[in-house]
Amino acid sequence: MFEESEHRQFGDFVLHELLVQRKSMELYRATQQSLKRFVQFKIFALDGIFEQPQQLVQEFQTYIGSVLGLEHMHLQPIFGYGVIDDRHVYIVGRFMSGSLNGLLSTGALPLVQALEMALQIVMAVSYIHAQGFIHSSLSPRNVYLDGSGNAYIDDLELSLIVQRATSLSERKSLLDEPYYTSAEQLGSGRLDFRSEIYTLGAVLYHMVTGSPPFSDCDGTFETVLQRKLRNLVVPPRHLNPQIPASLEATILRTLRAVPEERFSHIMLLEDTLKQELNALEADNPPASDPVRSFLSRFRSDSR
Repeated sequence: MFEESEHRQFGDFVLHELLVQRKSMELYRATQQSLKRFVQFKIFALDGIFEQPQQLVQEFQTYIGSVLGLEHMHLQPIFGYGVIDDRHVYIVGRFMSGSLNGLLSTGALPLVQALEMALQIVMAVSYIHAQGFIHSSLSPRNVYLDGSGNAYIDDLELSLIVQRATSLSERKSLLDEPYYTSAEQLGSGRLDFRSEIYTLGAVLYHMVTGSPPFSDCDGTFETVLQRKLRNLVVPPRHLNPQIPASLEATILRTLRAVPEERFSHIMLLEDTLKQELNALEADNPPASDPVRSFLSRFRSDSR
């Protein structure tokens, strides 16, 4: 995208190291000079996706202005944004070196850890929905982790771009993998909160089994879509027998091809995951830990 980008300067930001390169996005470690801090600097090439990127650039700036004020303990903040040559847009956020994608490279997570992290992600998405937004491109790649293993979802700015993708080729340019995306998003592109419930279930499936759903096939968008439409997902307990039957039923419900057969509201999914976590902790009580005890009470009492 920008062959000579490293050590280039964009306003207050100096790019140092290319960390991630995907079809339509590059992620850099950069420095914000005025505050002398490391940040993540993402550049999106809209001309590589859309035939008329200039129109979307203007819409993108308006959209980002509307999400700048969103604040949640598990949502990555946006520090800045801008436009380069009317074809590229950039987003600046907090620099975090850990990601859920990297953590899952070693396999499935312990069930309690997976559910605790999944609840953090679900609560952030629930907050986004309450503000009238849909993330639309959530995956382990854009869930970042701090030093304590807490999760922070990123790439909310992609929502507008993903929802403007009307053809399968445009969606392929934005979605590197088809595993976490609902059947309706892969097919028609029409989204609502139920599409996000599908994605949350797919991410949780990966966390507790060590593999994304439908990763047992050839991985093409067309094949995965057909598997999704026919509900041909390998049950999670086939991959990890330690998963409780009730948790498997919850995950499979989120992955139903028909949106009406999923949870009718994200708060219902959140409540169900809290119950699953409480049951797991009751069966496997941790050693005495006042902090964990407080957090457990907080999780039960708050919404």
